[in-house]
Amino acid sequence: LGGCVNDARTWAAALQRRGFVVDTLTDAAATYRGITSALARLVSGARAGDVVVFQYSGHGTQLPDRDGDETDHKDEALCPVDFDGGAFIVDDDMRAILGRAAAGANVTCFIDCCHSGTITRLLVGAPASPGSARADGADDARPRYIVATPEMIEAHRRFRERGDTAARALGAAPRAAADRGLEAMREVSFAACRANEVAYEHAGQGDFTRHATPLLDAADGTLTHDAFEKRVIRAFGARPAQHP
Repeated sequence: LGGCVNDARTWAAALQRRGFVVDTLTDAAATYRGITSALARLVSGARAGDVVVFQYSGHGTQLPDRDGDETDHKDEALCPVDFDGGAFIVDDDMRAILGRAAAGANVTCFIDCCHSGTITRLLVGAPASPGSARADGADDARPRYIVATPEMIEAHRRFRERGDTAARALGAAPRAAADRGLEAMREVSFAACRANEVAYEHAGQGDFTRHATPLLDAADGTLTHDAFEKRVIRAFGARPAQHP
């Protein structure tokens, strides 16, 4: 991929213009431990009335579900720079961290990777069909997707068996499947695509990032989550290759 660091800088600038203090992790710093530890500090430090944002641009993937809580038997996962050692950030990790947000804290996520639709929680219901259109700028489009090879899956199994996970580090008990629906979410998550889709980048930028960040700058201070979502969807056009 060629657009992930560019995306991070674009989001950082957009958020700074809105008054946020921004920390970034790119390239070698964006490890499993680096990302999960920074996100845990961000979330645990937020109090009622605080507004915090997490943004990720990079590869996404799907791995075999290890705790039996996914109807499709797959966990969605982010791919840190050290993923080849099995250190994928699975949706269970994200829930363990985001679930610790204080009541009244506003936690918002912007995820620009493949299979991001349910990266922070379980969404009840059958997945929609993938788009059939080509990506914007399809001649140089790159999907933000890594196929998990048998070797990666085996490395992930060993990584999990060592207990080196975000949930263990946070002292979080495993969460029951029944409390993983929308009503249990402590965060609002905007995703680049549905859980069964790939997300694209081209010309050195993620398509979701390219469409979403100008909408933040154009907002007049009254933009709701619902209105923002509808505007991003509209920006992708009538036949999108991915459905944000």
